Amino acid sequence: MRKKLIFMFIAIIFALSGCASEEGSVKEAVDYANRISTLVEEVKNQDEKIAQLEALVEEERNQMEGDQEIYNDLKDMNLDIEGQIDNSEYLKQRNIQVNILDAIVSNPSEYSRKFGWIDRFDIDRKVLYFDDLEWIKDSDLERIAELGLTDDDFPNGFYLYNENTVEEEYVVNEEVIVNILDQNFQPQWAVKEQLESHIQESVNQKIFCKFIFCEDEIVAIIENYLP
Repeated sequence: MRKKLIFMFIAIIFALSGCASEEGSVKEAVDYANRISTLVEEVKNQDEKIAQLEALVEEERNQMEGDQEIYNDLKDMNLDIEGQIDNSEYLKQRNIQVNILDAIVSNPSEYSRKFGWIDRFDIDRKVLYFDDLEWIKDSDLERIAELGLTDDDFPNGFYLYNENTVEEEYVVNEEVIVNILDQNFQPQWAVKEQLESHIQESVNQKIFCKFIFCEDEIVAIIENYLP
Protein backbone atom coordinates (compact mmCIF):
# COMPACT_ATOMS: atom_id res chain seq x y z
CA MET A 1 0.00 0.00 0.00
CA ARG A 2 2.84 2.38 0.85
CA LYS A 3 4.41 1.77 -2.56
CA LYS A 4 1.10 2.68 -4.21
CA LEU A 5 1.04 5.97 -2.32
CA ILE A 6 4.63 6.79 -3.28
CA PHE A 7 3.99 6.04 -6.97
CA MET A 8 0.79 8.08 -6.84
CA PHE A 9 2.68 10.95 -5.22
CA ILE A 10 5.38 10.88 -7.91
CA ALA A 11 2.80 10.65 -10.69
CA ILE A 12 0.97 13.68 -9.35
CA ILE A 13 4.18 15.73 -9.32
CA PHE A 14 5.05 14.85 -12.91
CA ALA A 15 1.49 15.26 -14.16
CA LEU A 16 0.99 18.65 -12.61
CA SER A 17 4.47 19.89 -13.45
CA GLY A 18 4.13 18.70 -17.05
CA CYS A 19 0.90 20.61 -17.46
CA ALA A 20 2.27 23.76 -15.87
CA SER A 21 2.87 26.40 -18.48
CA GLU A 22 3.09 29.38 -16.17
CA GLU A 23 4.99 30.16 -13.01
CA GLY A 24 1.77 30.23 -10.99
CA SER A 25 0.77 26.77 -12.19
CA VAL A 26 4.18 25.39 -11.26
CA LYS A 27 3.86 26.85 -7.77
CA GLU A 28 0.39 25.32 -7.40
CA ALA A 29 1.77 21.96 -8.52
CA VAL A 30 4.60 22.13 -5.99
CA ASP A 31 2.26 23.23 -3.18
CA TYR A 32 -0.13 20.40 -3.98
CA ALA A 33 2.70 17.87 -4.11
CA ASN A 34 3.98 19.07 -0.73
CA ARG A 35 0.51 18.73 0.74
CA ILE A 36 0.16 15.19 -0.59
CA SER A 37 3.57 14.34 0.86
CA THR A 38 2.41 15.54 4.27
CA LEU A 39 -0.80 13.50 4.03
CA VAL A 40 1.11 10.37 3.00
CA GLU A 41 3.30 10.80 6.08
CA GLU A 42 0.19 11.17 8.24
CA VAL A 43 -1.24 7.91 6.90
CA LYS A 44 2.12 6.22 7.51
CA ASN A 45 2.00 7.35 11.15
CA GLN A 46 -1.57 6.03 11.45
CA ASP A 47 -0.49 2.63 10.10
CA GLU A 48 2.41 2.49 12.55
CA LYS A 49 0.08 3.30 15.45
CA ILE A 50 -2.32 0.51 14.43
CA ALA A 51 0.61 -1.93 14.20
CA GLN A 52 1.64 -1.00 17.75
CA LEU A 53 -1.91 -1.52 18.99
CA GLU A 54 -2.08 -4.89 17.23
CA ALA A 55 1.00 -6.03 19.11
CA LEU A 56 -0.50 -4.84 22.40
CA VAL A 57 -3.82 -6.55 21.73
CA GLU A 58 -2.00 -9.81 20.97
CA GLU A 59 -0.22 -9.57 24.34
CA GLU A 60 -3.48 -8.92 26.18
CA ARG A 61 -5.64 -11.34 24.20
CA ASN A 62 -6.78 -13.33 27.25
CA GLN A 63 -7.59 -10.23 29.31
CA MET A 64 -9.60 -8.44 26.61
CA GLU A 65 -12.10 -11.26 25.96
CA GLY A 66 -15.31 -9.65 24.58
CA ASP A 67 -13.59 -6.30 24.21
CA GLN A 68 -11.37 -7.80 21.54
CA GLU A 69 -14.43 -8.42 19.36
CA ILE A 70 -15.26 -4.71 19.56
CA TYR A 71 -11.64 -3.89 18.75
CA ASN A 72 -11.68 -6.22 15.73
CA ASP A 73 -14.97 -4.77 14.44
CA LEU A 74 -13.43 -1.31 14.42
CA LYS A 75 -10.07 -2.42 13.04
CA ASP A 76 -11.75 -4.22 10.15
CA MET A 77 -13.83 -1.23 9.09
CA ASN A 78 -13.12 -0.35 5.48
CA LEU A 79 -11.35 3.00 5.49
CA ASP A 80 -9.53 2.35 2.24
CA ILE A 81 -6.76 4.80 1.47
CA GLU A 82 -6.70 4.31 -2.31
CA GLY A 83 -8.11 7.34 -4.08
CA GLN A 84 -8.83 9.16 -0.81
CA ILE A 85 -5.43 10.57 0.12
CA ASP A 86 -6.43 14.21 -0.47
CA ASN A 87 -9.87 13.85 1.13
CA SER A 88 -9.78 15.68 4.46
CA GLU A 89 -12.97 13.99 5.74
CA TYR A 90 -11.45 10.58 5.01
CA LEU A 91 -8.29 11.35 6.98
CA LYS A 92 -10.39 12.75 9.81
CA GLN A 93 -12.38 9.50 10.06
CA ARG A 94 -9.21 7.43 9.91
CA ASN A 95 -7.68 9.45 12.73
CA ILE A 96 -10.82 8.94 14.79
CA GLN A 97 -10.66 5.20 14.09
CA VAL A 98 -7.06 5.02 15.36
CA ASN A 99 -7.93 7.06 18.46
CA ILE A 100 -10.89 4.82 19.32
CA LEU A 101 -8.79 1.68 18.86
CA ASP A 102 -6.22 3.16 21.22
CA ALA A 103 -8.93 4.03 23.74
CA ILE A 104 -10.44 0.52 23.62
CA VAL A 105 -7.07 -0.99 24.47
CA SER A 106 -6.50 1.55 27.27
CA ASN A 107 -10.04 1.70 28.73
CA PRO A 108 -12.08 -1.24 27.40
CA SER A 109 -14.76 -0.91 30.09
CA GLU A 110 -15.99 2.33 28.48
CA TYR A 111 -16.96 0.56 25.24
CA SER A 112 -19.84 -1.74 24.38
CA ARG A 113 -21.59 -3.15 21.32
CA LYS A 114 -25.19 -3.51 20.20
CA PHE A 115 -26.87 -5.00 17.12
CA GLY A 116 -30.04 -3.99 15.35
CA TRP A 117 -31.99 -2.83 12.32
CA ILE A 118 -31.98 0.92 11.84
CA ASP A 119 -35.45 2.42 11.68
CA ARG A 120 -34.55 6.08 11.13
CA PHE A 121 -31.85 8.66 11.70
CA ASP A 122 -32.60 12.20 12.84
CA ILE A 123 -29.38 13.84 11.69
CA ASP A 124 -30.32 17.28 13.06
CA ARG A 125 -30.84 15.93 16.57
CA LYS A 126 -28.02 13.40 16.13
CA VAL A 127 -30.33 10.58 17.22
CA LEU A 128 -30.59 7.09 15.72
CA TYR A 129 -33.52 4.74 16.25
CA PHE A 130 -33.12 0.97 16.20
CA ASP A 131 -34.45 -2.21 17.79
CA ASP A 132 -31.73 -3.75 19.96
CA LEU A 133 -31.12 -7.45 19.17
CA GLU A 134 -29.04 -10.14 20.82
CA TRP A 135 -26.46 -11.82 18.57
CA ILE A 136 -26.12 -15.45 19.69
CA LYS A 137 -23.30 -17.55 18.26
CA ASP A 138 -23.59 -21.31 17.82
CA SER A 139 -20.82 -21.61 20.42
CA ASP A 140 -22.92 -19.88 23.13
CA LEU A 141 -24.14 -23.20 24.49
CA GLU A 142 -25.48 -21.89 27.80
CA ARG A 143 -27.59 -19.21 26.14
CA ILE A 144 -28.79 -21.66 23.46
CA ALA A 145 -30.00 -24.00 26.19
CA GLU A 146 -31.75 -21.15 28.04
CA LEU A 147 -33.73 -20.21 24.92
CA GLY A 148 -34.37 -23.77 23.78
CA LEU A 149 -32.71 -23.22 20.41
CA THR A 150 -31.60 -26.05 18.13
CA ASP A 151 -29.06 -26.52 15.35
CA ASP A 152 -31.78 -25.62 12.84
CA ASP A 153 -31.79 -22.08 14.27
CA PHE A 154 -28.14 -21.58 13.26
CA PRO A 155 -27.91 -22.10 9.48
CA ASN A 156 -25.28 -19.34 9.29
CA GLY A 157 -23.60 -19.86 12.66
CA PHE A 158 -25.60 -17.23 14.56
CA TYR A 159 -29.12 -16.43 15.74
CA LEU A 160 -30.70 -12.99 16.24
CA TYR A 161 -32.89 -13.01 19.33
CA ASN A 162 -35.41 -10.22 19.81
CA GLU A 163 -37.02 -10.42 23.21
CA ASN A 164 -39.03 -7.23 22.79
CA THR A 165 -39.74 -5.34 19.57
CA VAL A 166 -39.05 -1.88 20.89
CA GLU A 167 -37.31 0.86 18.95
CA GLU A 168 -35.22 3.08 21.19
CA GLU A 169 -33.33 6.27 20.45
CA TYR A 170 -29.59 6.54 20.84
CA VAL A 171 -27.34 9.57 20.68
CA VAL A 172 -24.83 9.60 17.79
CA ASN A 173 -21.44 11.09 18.57
CA GLU A 174 -20.52 14.14 16.51
CA GLU A 175 -17.42 12.34 15.19
CA VAL A 176 -19.04 8.96 14.50
CA ILE A 177 -17.27 6.77 11.92
CA VAL A 178 -19.45 4.86 9.46
CA ASN A 179 -19.32 1.88 7.10
CA ILE A 180 -22.22 1.18 4.74
CA LEU A 181 -22.60 -1.51 2.08
CA ASP A 182 -22.58 -0.62 -1.61
CA GLN A 183 -24.70 -2.33 -4.28
CA ASN A 184 -22.26 -5.25 -4.34
CA PHE A 185 -22.49 -5.62 -0.54
CA GLN A 186 -18.95 -4.33 -0.13
CA PRO A 187 -18.22 -2.02 2.84
CA GLN A 188 -17.32 1.57 2.16
CA TRP A 189 -16.67 4.45 4.52
CA ALA A 190 -19.25 7.21 4.68
CA VAL A 191 -20.14 10.44 6.46
CA LYS A 192 -23.35 10.98 8.41
CA GLU A 193 -25.14 12.60 5.48
CA GLN A 194 -24.39 9.55 3.29
CA LEU A 195 -25.74 7.28 6.01
CA GLU A 196 -28.93 9.33 6.15
CA SER A 197 -29.38 9.02 2.36
CA HIS A 198 -28.59 5.29 2.52
CA ILE A 199 -31.33 4.76 5.11
CA GLN A 200 -33.85 6.73 3.07
CA GLU A 201 -33.00 4.79 -0.11
CA SER A 202 -33.42 1.48 1.75
CA VAL A 203 -36.94 2.27 2.92
CA ASN A 204 -38.24 -1.17 1.86
CA GLN A 205 -35.46 -3.04 3.64
CA LYS A 206 -34.14 -2.02 7.03
CA ILE A 207 -30.37 -1.81 7.47
CA PHE A 208 -28.75 -4.20 9.94
CA CYS A 209 -25.74 -2.79 11.78
CA LYS A 210 -23.30 -3.22 14.60
CA PHE A 211 -23.13 -0.16 16.85
CA ILE A 212 -20.07 0.59 18.95
CA PHE A 213 -20.79 2.71 22.03
CA CYS A 214 -18.54 4.77 24.21
CA GLU A 215 -20.58 5.06 27.38
CA ASP A 216 -23.99 6.22 26.05
CA GLU A 217 -23.04 7.53 22.60
CA ILE A 218 -22.62 5.69 19.30
CA VAL A 219 -19.06 6.21 18.04
CA ALA A 220 -19.10 3.72 15.14
CA ILE A 221 -21.81 2.33 12.85
CA ILE A 222 -20.99 -0.76 10.78
CA GLU A 223 -23.55 -2.10 8.35
CA ASN A 224 -23.52 -5.90 8.10
CA TYR A 225 -24.71 -8.21 5.35
CA LEU A 226 -27.05 -10.92 6.60
CA PRO A 227 -27.29 -13.99 4.34
